[in-house]
Amino acid sequence: MFGQYRFVREINLMPGVKSNFAQNSGIFTGDYLMKVGLDMFSCRHNTSMVVELTAK
Repeated sequence: MFGQYRFVREINLMPGVKSNFAQNSGIFTGDYLMKVGLDMFSCRHNTSMVVELTAK
């Protein structure tokens, strides 16, 4: 119904910095994303998080 989406990556990382986003590179169904969503909270103060979802 909703298909599958791949949470590709956090795309605004500084060079050489690894993502601390637990769901980075995970595969999720559209149903899961609509009902549960992604945990986007961060302990990193004064920073932003930009993520990319790609239809599979």
